[in-house]
Amino acid sequence: MQSKKVKKLGSRSVFFWAFHLVLGMSANSPRIFAAEQIPLIYQDKIIESYEVDLSLVVTTNHSGKNYTDPQVKLLKKLGLERLTSLGFNVSKGGDVQDDMIVGSPIWFDRSSGAVAVLTKEVVIKTKPTQYINILKQNKLIAEISRLEDIGPDLYLIKVGSTIDVSPLIKEMSINPEIEYAHPNFIVPKDFRQAALLPENEEFFPEQWHLENIGQTKGAIGADIKAKEAWLITEGSPNIVVAIIDSGFDVKHVDLKDAWQTNAGEIPGNRKDDDGNGYIDDIIGWNFSANSASFNTTYDADHGTAVAGLIAAQKNGFGTIGVCPGCKLIPIATNFTPVYDARAFLYALKRGADIISNSWGYDIGTPQTKVVTDAINEVATKGRGGKGTVILFAMNNLNRDDCIGSKPDISSIAEVVAISGSNHMDKKVSGSAWGSCMEFLSTTRDYDRVGIVSTDVTGKYGYNTYLGSSDLPNLDYTKNFGGTSAATPIAAGAFGLALSLNPDLTREEVIAYFKIGADKINEKEAKYNNATGFSTKYGYGRINTYATLIAISNDMMSP
Repeated sequence: MQSKKVKKLGSRSVFFWAFHLVLGMSANSPRIFAAEQIPLIYQDKIIESYEVDLSLVVTTNHSGKNYTDPQVKLLKKLGLERLTSLGFNVSKGGDVQDDMIVGSPIWFDRSSGAVAVLTKEVVIKTKPTQYINILKQNKLIAEISRLEDIGPDLYLIKVGSTIDVSPLIKEMSINPEIEYAHPNFIVPKDFRQAALLPENEEFFPEQWHLENIGQTKGAIGADIKAKEAWLITEGSPNIVVAIIDSGFDVKHVDLKDAWQTNAGEIPGNRKDDDGNGYIDDIIGWNFSANSASFNTTYDADHGTAVAGLIAAQKNGFGTIGVCPGCKLIPIATNFTPVYDARAFLYALKRGADIISNSWGYDIGTPQTKVVTDAINEVATKGRGGKGTVILFAMNNLNRDDCIGSKPDISSIAEVVAISGSNHMDKKVSGSAWGSCMEFLSTTRDYDRVGIVSTDVTGKYGYNTYLGSSDLPNLDYTKNFGGTSAATPIAAGAFGLALSLNPDLTREEVIAYFKIGADKINEKEAKYNNATGFSTKYGYGRINTYATLIAISNDMMSP
C-alpha cells in the first residue's frame, strides 16, 4: 500500500505510514510484513501493542492455507472475537482458513525506530463547543465522548470498526474550528531501564565466534554473523535444543533459566505424571544415573560448555549463546548403544526441535542399528513430522569421516555433519571432512585461540586445570574448542532459523543454511560451481544472518 502523509497535526508535521500488515502466521514467531517493510528489530514492539483491545479490519486473500490451534490462539489475542463478523472464516474445529490481512495504520519513525499503533480513536480540542453538533452528523464518526476530567472542549471521537481513521484525522487537521486533533495512539512505553544488549555481556568481546573484529588477531568477519542475526531474532523459547552429552552444571548462573521446564511433570512427587517413562524429569534426564538429577561438578564441564554456546542467557554478565532466547533439554548418557538410542527417543518425547551432539564413537567402531534407527526415527518424525534437526560433530582429525566399511556416526544421511573453521576463516587443520559433511562452524585451532563459554561453577571445570591461561572467573572458560564447540554454535544458529520460521521442515532449514553459507578460502576449498559443495569445506562456513535474510525474504513473498 502507498504511504499516506498527514501534515500539520496541531503545530507539528507528522507522517503516517498506513500499512496493510500481513502477519506471518507461524505459531511461535508472528512477524509483520508490509509493502513498505518495518525492520524486524522493531516488530516485537508492534506485536506487543496489538495485545491491547483494538478494532481490526480483516480481509482474506483465499490462499487456501489452514492454521493450527496454537496459531488460532494467537489470532484470538489479536481480536479473533471480531473476525467472524468481518467475514473471516473460523471453523468450529478452531482452524482459521485463508491468510489474515490486518489494516491498521502504523506510525514508524525511521530515524529513531519509534513505533505506535493507530487506533480507531482521535483526540480533538474544538474552538466553539457547538461544533460538536456538526461532527455528530459525520458518517465516519460512531461515537463522541467528552473528556471533562482532562480539560474543556476536549473530546474523544471513535470511528466504526471497519473504517480507516486516517481520513478523519486529515479532515480535522485542516478544519479551522478545531484547535488540535491527534490520534489516540497505542504507544509501547519505555520504562528507561538500560537495555540488555548481547554485546553488554561480560565476555562478549572475547567471543570472536559471534563477532570477529580482529580481537584475536584473526580475520575480521571470520564469525557466524550472530550479532547481525540478533537484529532479526534472538531466539524463541518455543524452540528447544536437546543436548546429549556426559553431564551438565544445570545450576550455572548463566544457564539456570535456559532449561525447558517439562510442564507435564509435577516436581518432587516421584511419579511419571506425563507418562513418558521418566519420573520427575522436570528439565531433562541423566541416563548414567537413571534419574532426573545431574552431577554438577565432575564430568559436567563438556556439556556445560556446549550448553553455554547454544543458549547462555542475555543477562548483563558472563557469556551469551548463539540463541539466548531458545530453551535447552539436558540429556546425560553413558554412551552404550541402548542408552544412546533412548537418549534420542527421549528428546523426541520432549519435543526437541534440534539435537546437538558433540561426541562420536572411536574411529573404526561400527554403527549400531539400534542407534541409527533411533536417529532416523527422530529426524523424520520429530516436530510433528517436519523432522528434528540432528547435528553431529565430526572427528578432530584431518581425515575423511564419510567413507570405508565403518564410517563415522556423523556420516548418517539424516544428520548434519559439522567440522571446524578457525579465527582466520580457514578450515581447522585437525578436523575431519568428506562427502557427508554439511558445514564448517567456528572453533579453536591448534594456535590455541579458543572459544569462550560457560564452565562448571567453581574449581571443577576447564578453567581450573588450564590455570592462568584461562579466565579469572572460574565459572567460564576461553579454551573450549574442537568440533565439540563448532557443533553447538551451529545448533544455536539453527535455533535462530527455526525461531524465525518454525514451520520449516528439516530439509528446508538445512537448505537455507546451504544458501547462506560463506564460501571461505575458495582457493583451497575448490567449491563445485554447480552444487556449491566442497569435500574439504562442505557448503562453507555458517553465516547465520544471511540464512535468516533468505528465510525472511521467502516469508514475505506472496
